[in-house]
Amino acid sequence: QTLRGLPSFNFMGEIKSVSNYTELLMSVMEYLDFLDSEKTKELAQKQYTAPNGTKPLISFDSSDMRNPKEIKTTGIYIETNKNADDIILFIKWMLSEYNISYEDLIFYIEEKQSDTTTTIDDEIDYY
Repeated sequence: QTLRGLPSFNFMGEIKSVSNYTELLMSVMEYLDFLDSEKTKELAQKQYTAPNGTKPLISFDSSDMRNPKEIKTTGIYIETNKNADDIILFIKWMLSEYNISYEDLIFYIEEKQSDTTTTIDDEIDYY
């Protein structure tokens, strides 16, 4: 299953519009960094990887990343060379790392005929 359009999301009561899944990832990571910058630094310091992964997804060093994007001006980089499904999974891992319930992130996904509201759990049931 490939995810489609993503006009907005609600994270812990804060609603934001995004134009793509990379922007979603970066927006969520900025919120998480705002909530607990020490946790973000810890993940970057240990060069956080996906479970069973080898390439860092979060790091102070962007040289091992294909498409790094910096969280604002923190010097911490996020690997954004991911498809929509992998970005949702990455966000799920991050919510777990920060001890935040999946229910605190709601997507408002625009479909051709109607709007659909879904939580992150709805998006990752197929993993």
